[in-house]
Amino acid sequence: VVRQYGEDKRAHALALNPASSTQLQTLLFGGAVNKKTGEPTPTVREFKLKREEVSDEAWEAFQEQARREKEAAQAEKGETDKLKDELEGMKATELKALCKEEGLKQGGKKDELKDRLMEHYKSRARTTNTSDKEVQDLAKLGKSLEELSDQELRDILATRTIRVRKN
Repeated sequence: VVRQYGEDKRAHALALNPASSTQLQTLLFGGAVNKKTGEPTPTVREFKLKREEVSDEAWEAFQEQARREKEAAQAEKGETDKLKDELEGMKATELKALCKEEGLKQGGKKDELKDRLMEHYKSRARTTNTSDKEVQDLAKLGKSLEELSDQELRDILATRTIRVRKN
């Protein structure tokens, strides 16, 4: 789980300048409230770097990350377009039946029904992707959820910023 999180941030970590107090402050204290001003510190800052200041490894990692993000966006757009076309070809009564089946409000015009269903399916896809990722994370550990020790579960929850109370 931690390794996967690190892989997602790898390009940025490789480009981090540990001699930059501003970068370190953003990394370590981003989002913390300044006691004097009461303002939260920025959680995201953009730093402009010259190409020669970025290592080849970091540059390749940025390019790989951009490629993965582009592929994911294209796949999501393709699925959305396919679903939109499918809903477009349905009659209002079919859309209402589908809304009923999904537990959604059944009233409204045909366009409202299509929008409601689109939003529902997009939301469900995001939830499914998260669940799939969690299953993949567990598979990388080589264990099922039931086989994890208490400490391993705490570590997984901590990476997702879920607080665990000790009994």
